[in-house]
Amino acid sequence: MSIPEPRVGHISFTYKNLAGVWGGYHDHIGNDSRETSETSYSSAKDLWLYDTDLEKWNLKTTVFDDEINRIFGVSGALSHLHNDTLFIFAGCSSSSRTNHLFALNLIDLTWKRIETDVLSWSPTPRDKLVGWIYGEKLYFFGGYGPYPEPNTMQNYLGSFIQDSNNMSNGWNNDTFAFDIRIKSWLPLFPKGNILSPRAAHASAQIKHRVFVFGGRTSNSRMSDLHCFDCISESWSGDLSQNGNHKPIGRSWHSLTAVSQTHIFLYGGFTTEGDVLNDGWLLDVDLLVWIQVDITFAGPRLWHSSTLTQHGEVFIFGGSLVNVLQRQQTRQSNEILIFRPSPKSLIRQCLDKFLKDEVLARNSLRFLPPQLAHIVKSGMEGG
Repeated sequence: MSIPEPRVGHISFTYKNLAGVWGGYHDHIGNDSRETSETSYSSAKDLWLYDTDLEKWNLKTTVFDDEINRIFGVSGALSHLHNDTLFIFAGCSSSSRTNHLFALNLIDLTWKRIETDVLSWSPTPRDKLVGWIYGEKLYFFGGYGPYPEPNTMQNYLGSFIQDSNNMSNGWNNDTFAFDIRIKSWLPLFPKGNILSPRAAHASAQIKHRVFVFGGRTSNSRMSDLHCFDCISESWSGDLSQNGNHKPIGRSWHSLTAVSQTHIFLYGGFTTEGDVLNDGWLLDVDLLVWIQVDITFAGPRLWHSSTLTQHGEVFIFGGSLVNVLQRQQTRQSNEILIFRPSPKSLIRQCLDKFLKDEVLARNSLRFLPPQLAHIVKSGMEGG
């Protein structure tokens, strides 16, 4: 059975009973361990879909409606799922960062670049940003990218901190949106206390509230918590509670909403260069962090996560070591599953049937139609 290659900087999403993985890159080191690794970006045509019922991978090949304006393999992009369409914005390729917006039709697997008025406002190129969807708008915040050009600086919506190690790039804290209905970028001027510029932060959405934690600015990796209200389009300011029982500052971690009241934080990378393997639950009403036991083997940074239809956190890929040290690489293609609650009875029954073909065949006619279909598909190889 084929499986995705190890990678970092990819995206994950949930579509029906599938967990999708797209993009990212993989570092290769030659026979001499002293050699600097070579970066290989995953093909933009490759879409990996993991059937969460059958627990099997399937590689789908996507197509471009326009080869000239096609999407290329990138890392640090942002994805939004809207009905049967997967939107991909920004990211970093082997040559540059982008501010292009693409849409993948998940029914016919065709890519299309979203064209907007060239004279209208548009965001600057970037990667390692966060975003969310509310109503018919795609929202975006922050990220790392080039310094706004002088002739566009007057239209820049946020603060920008230059990278002292690469003065042409830096960290953003602008908030903006894309209206799906009119296909237009919308500059936003949110109310409240806007968080500082950052990249490699993480966000999770519960209804109209979006929680953002951590991220990197310059040499600092933060532990602040903020909330964006999609109705009032306002930022909360830092919601972090005083005390030591909370996650340490980090970047390249993941946040996943697991219920209407809780968000799961996993992994990341510290200012000191440590790769983390801790898990935390945030009670968004009480604003209290609870550390949870993690049984995963090995730490992770720059992995991806998504909540499946079974209420499980699907974590894929990432690096087990400092990704900034190019002389070493240990990138993963392992699936990690965090279950906020035990497997349902129907999932346990399905696991039993898929491991015992004789039992499955003898039981098919007694099973509910939906479960019988899943078991039969598993017996036939997916």
